[in-house]
Amino acid sequence: MSTPITTFAGYYTRTQDNLPLVCPLTDEGLHVIAGLSGYGTMSACAAGALCVSYMNGSDLPGYARYFHIDRYHDPELKSWMVNLSNDGQL
Repeated sequence: MSTPITTFAGYYTRTQDNLPLVCPLTDEGLHVIAGLSGYGTMSACAAGALCVSYMNGSDLPGYARYFHIDRYHDPELKSWMVNLSNDGQL
């Protein structure tokens, strides 16, 4: 009797810096939660809560800027991303 061979495959959605996008977009009322990478099920509730904070106009936590799409235009955050020694790839 031979041992079965099992293979799992699929898309591994992530951003270049491996941080998700959780923010409003330029079109009014449009928000995004994307790029949750391999930890989506572990971060989905927190990402949803952050997105709701944007939708309700609530105070945002200090870390919200790291998940906003504008991080790619922020010189301080761009420098931080370039200098990461590990991007957290699972």
